[in-house]
Amino acid sequence: MTASGFKEVAHTADLAIKVWAEDFSSLLTESARGMYALMEITEIRSHHEVTTFLILDGSRETILVDFLNELLFLVEEKMEKYEQFSITRVDKGLEVTAQGVSIKSIQREIKAVTFHNLAITDADESVITEITFDI
Repeated sequence: MTASGFKEVAHTADLAIKVWAEDFSSLLTESARGMYALMEITEIRSHHEVTTFLILDGSRETILVDFLNELLFLVEEKMEKYEQFSITRVDKGLEVTAQGVSIKSIQREIKAVTFHNLAITDADESVITEITFDI
């Protein structure tokens, strides 16, 4: 298994991905990449977008869901997809500065990231989870 990545896994009614990474920050990035891949997004590379948002402290699962749901909101509201993340701990949680591109189209809509069977586990120098998306 590579140091970080994702793959789609079978789910009866929704979409799901398995994600693995070296640490929690990298898991957030890989989870975003996986979610965007499921959405089959077409990009406009000529535009470079930057945004900053706050994710309030909580469990790692709560932070992951809040992070991905914020990215979903930005896809819908601003038609932007982010590829690079700078994550900094602040008093109330995590401050995320994201850099990415504008979106031309989305082939598959995701309504929300769910907590369904969500558990982040540490294993042999990696962090692993499976995320279910409501479609």
